Amino acid sequence: MRTPLDVPPLAELAARLGLTVGRGGFGPCPVCGAVRRGRGDPRPPLIIYRGGGWGCLAGCHLGDGKSSTGGDAVALLAYVRCGEQPRAGDPRWPAILAELRGADPVPVSRSAPRPAPPVAAPDPGPDRAEVAALWAACTPLDMLKDNDPALRWLRCRGLSVEGIAALDLARAMPAAGKLPPWVPTLGIVNATWRAVYRFAAPVYDARGALAALRFRAVDSYPPAGLNVPPPGCRFEDRNGRRVLVAPLWTPHGEPVRGETDLPKALAARGCGRAAGLVLADPVGLDLLRGAVKDVWRWDGRVIIVEGETDLWAVSTVKSRGNNGTSYAVFGHMAGAWTAAHAARIPDGARVMVATDDDGPGNLYFETVKATLRHRCKVGRERRNNA
Repeated sequence: MRTPLDVPPLAELAARLGLTVGRGGFGPCPVCGAVRRGRGDPRPPLIIYRGGGWGCLAGCHLGDGKSSTGGDAVALLAYVRCGEQPRAGDPRWPAILAELRGADPVPVSRSAPRPAPPVAAPDPGPDRAEVAALWAACTPLDMLKDNDPALRWLRCRGLSVEGIAALDLARAMPAAGKLPPWVPTLGIVNATWRAVYRFAAPVYDARGALAALRFRAVDSYPPAGLNVPPPGCRFEDRNGRRVLVAPLWTPHGEPVRGETDLPKALAARGCGRAAGLVLADPVGLDLLRGAVKDVWRWDGRVIIVEGETDLWAVSTVKSRGNNGTSYAVFGHMAGAWTAAHAARIPDGARVMVATDDDGPGNLYFETVKATLRHRCKVGRERRNNA
């Protein structure tokens, strides 16, 4: 049914169809009806990918709940005229293809558009005074004993304890004291939680203000050489990988309610996908604050990685400070990068996005590239996430 055609560029076709074409995208989405990307991002929801395809960044999906809306020029016209992608042999295809070849539009039956996904009000996140107080109560890594299991874990992963401590990229959680309600304790035994989630990492808003903490487990996926689980926990082999399992908390005298798998990292409550918070090294933090310090003479490069351990690794490589200059490093979580972050990157910067070679990694790269289009050179380093 579908045959190769000489089709107009997507931006030209979108304008012909009456869609609003602006910098960084076009819209509204012909499937979900969204006129902006949501989550505080006012840009049009549809972007054009390298190679000519397009996709919706407003969060709409096709009927299977997994496949994101998008496609090529033919798909765009089909969605606009029909509200869906007709199957092969559908009688509406001849009119769609004729219009794509330049014929006048012919009315075709259109399915009712799916409702736009609800955009929840942004969560204010943790109280920032409480965040600062907990961060101040954490222990700098260079004050821990050299045989501390947390430091052994870092070294087993080839990470520089000295470098992380010098840049203050992480600290050890306090061994005692009441935790604020925004700390996700998972309902497991308090002593177990503290033994597992030893590391706190600061995350910042687009202006470089400390906004929350992330908590990184020491033993959820233990490297070779760490074979003793925390008290009350056990390791379980699943598909060739050890997973840490911990008991759930129950009141004294009552039977244990069960066990839970422990994720390797936890975000503060209220700091999920919509929070727009990133990890940053000192140079990246200065870029967000608009004041690169002379001691960190920025060399014009920005590296964006996934998660805490990649940030720690890239920020502390020995070759980083050649000739007294250095690059900036940001660590992201899903959905964290926004146009507000991109606005803090100076024009002409060379940006490298080092993400996993998978769907979320590809989408994140496209998001970063779209926010920096025409201002910065954006490259990609694909990483194996197996």
